[in-house]
Amino acid sequence: MQTIITICFASDDNYAPYMGMAIFSILRNANPNDKFHFYVLGNKISHRNKQKIESLKKHRPFQITWLTLDTSLFQKCDTKHPNWTLSIFGRYLIPKLIPADKVLYLDCDVMVRDSLAPLWKEDISEYYLAGVPDYNVMQRGRLTERFGKEMKADEYVNSGVLLINNKKWRQENLFEVLLEYSIKNAELLQ
Repeated sequence: MQTIITICFASDDNYAPYMGMAIFSILRNANPNDKFHFYVLGNKISHRNKQKIESLKKHRPFQITWLTLDTSLFQKCDTKHPNWTLSIFGRYLIPKLIPADKVLYLDCDVMVRDSLAPLWKEDISEYYLAGVPDYNVMQRGRLTERFGKEMKADEYVNSGVLLINNKKWRQENLFEVLLEYSIKNAELLQ
């Protein structure tokens, strides 16, 4: 049975060209037997940008599903922070919108340099997700500055590369838990 690597991006029209480059880098560096289904949590992506991304199929076939981000779900979340977009909160919806048991979430500005198959094959059945350390934040010693308390490096991951256990998230209704936490703790999250 052929394994399909399920990948999710969250984007608006401004980031669509970067997402196109990320998808191209995935396709270009994939193993010959790697297959992909991309899901895009879109927020007003133009038809023209969608066509450009779809044109990448001429390099290598793949599936793509365009999903619309329902912004009304996040009305009570603090989206006024200058570096925050609704895409940040949109990640909470991935297990609700994508039927696969596991999804690799990638930020639009990633550049993939090798096959994603080894990462995809990681067993995360007992975990909510797997993430990568955010070395930029760790090297600058900004964890304490960001969170106002001592924090170990292994307690913080870069949210731009997440292997998500959709099945476990759905079983434990994590969307509602995360949404409620984000609303109640907006100050802390900044």
